[in-house]
Amino acid sequence: GKTVDLVDADSNMPLVDIAYINPTPDESGLGVLYSGHVTLSAARQRGNTRAERAYGDADLTARAKEYRYNLLGKFNRAFEWNQQVTSSWLLSGNYDRFIDRKPFYYVRGSAENDRFKDIDRRYTYGAGYGVQVIETPRTQLSLRAGLDYVIVDRLIGENEHYPAIGWGIHALHKMGTGGTEIFHDEEGFWNQHSTGAANIRSRTGIRVPLFQKLSATAQLNLDWDRKPPPDRRRTDSTLLLGLSYTR
Repeated sequence: GKTVDLVDADSNMPLVDIAYINPTPDESGLGVLYSGHVTLSAARQRGNTRAERAYGDADLTARAKEYRYNLLGKFNRAFEWNQQVTSSWLLSGNYDRFIDRKPFYYVRGSAENDRFKDIDRRYTYGAGYGVQVIETPRTQLSLRAGLDYVIVDRLIGENEHYPAIGWGIHALHKMGTGGTEIFHDEEGFWNQHSTGAANIRSRTGIRVPLFQKLSATAQLNLDWDRKPPPDRRRTDSTLLLGLSYTR
């Protein structure tokens, strides 16, 4: 932080270094700063089309001076003419241990279900190295890369177990003074048994404040599989309009 010279005329106080003015709990090292979002989106159509959709995700981040952890959960359900056309959920988490202000080591894991992509369960476990490129009240950007192990239990197709090169991106920026923020979260896994195969899952969007901690959200969820099972498409994309509550 910036060094500021303070001298007390009465006590002859020595020079001190001031890293922060009014530091947050994580900056001071005396506590933990919690943040997170809950997003909900739903639609119901009747008439010439009969459809229903429900989506929700929630994430929690705890930031201390020497560590950080993040938890994420999301689900997606959709029906058309009383037939289910989408059914998926995901739970994931990571723990970061900071070496200094920017570099950190991490461990992460996830569990996923998506029966319309022939995934009964997909588990990932990994560890690696990351860099907190930017961390200010307005902008956050972190990058990570390491090794993961992926286990896929399929409903119909052949099960898969393989090591992967994994990566992650977290970016968030608050625009102007109104509190509108844009964000992008991404996780990727490059199969090392079949190097032509890779998986990416991401969330990209914008949150516009409405009232106190409530925001309107437009969000694009993108799941990409370079070598999907037979009769499955590479890309699943979902555009969501909903409400978010920010902590």
